[in-house]
Amino acid sequence: YSKAMEAEKPVMLLFYADWCHFCIDFMPKYEALYNKFKKKYNFVKINVEDPTYAKEVEKYEIAGFPTVFLVNPKDDTHIQLENQNFGNIKILEKNLEDFYKKNN
Repeated sequence: YSKAMEAEKPVMLLFYADWCHFCIDFMPKYEALYNKFKKKYNFVKINVEDPTYAKEVEKYEIAGFPTVFLVNPKDDTHIQLENQNFGNIKILEKNLEDFYKKNN
């Protein structure tokens, strides 16, 4: 997390829990987005149950999982992606493209 937030590229930040079946279902889409956008974005996964990341879980007010934010580390601009779109890879790709255009 820290390394990604010090970089120049925007970040796709995924908060998840190992036992969460919605998170498990989302992982193939996350991997597909990583493969398509890894040159434009840094990708970070945070396990919400890892006490190391308690500060980040609190900062982003994580209440459910998976939760995904797109973050511009240059100025901490961030948006939360809509959970209802997690099943549609085309909408997720558009979200990443739009955020990238606005924040680069």
